[in-house]
Amino acid sequence: MNDIEVNRAMAMAVTALDQMVIKLTRRATLPNNVGNAWTEEEEQRLKDEFKRSESLADMAITHGRTLRSIEARLERLGLLRADQRTTRGGFTSSPAKKAQGKRTASGSLELGT
Repeated sequence: MNDIEVNRAMAMAVTALDQMVIKLTRRATLPNNVGNAWTEEEEQRLKDEFKRSESLADMAITHGRTLRSIEARLERLGLLRADQRTTRGGFTSSPAKKAQGKRTASGSLELGT
């Protein structure tokens, strides 16, 4: 291997490590139930909380899910319209994808805001 190939391989390794750090950092900040399937029992509790006018933020904490997840589930259950959501995306419209990270001048990745 020559120096150019070694440098290229090192840059690729640094990029891969940066991406892994971003992924792990993001995962550590998410609630516990992110990605878990909704059970019928949990959906019923969500419906009951919504009928009692509990705040969506409190529901998210109680269920260990994101606010976006709570709003999406309420929309899917017909309890919330897409235009009533405070988070992006929905089941009736195509969600806008937000960049997960961006390159700095040095080439490393930073978390998106």
